[in-house]
Amino acid sequence: LSSGLWSLTHLTALHLSDNSLSRIPPEIAKLHNLVFLDLSSNKIRSLPAELGNMVSL
Repeated sequence: LSSGLWSLTHLTALHLSDNSLSRIPPEIAKLHNLVFLDLSSNKIRSLPAELGNMVSL
């Protein structure tokens, strides 16, 4: 994932399905306005703890 993604703080939906991702960086927590996150059909085995701080998700 591009590091520029984390500066999109007004982003409300993020579709990352079918991308062969193996991890999600903890920086995802910078996306404070995110209410929808699709990580389906990837190779992710664990999620960063910071994801739990995203109360709108």
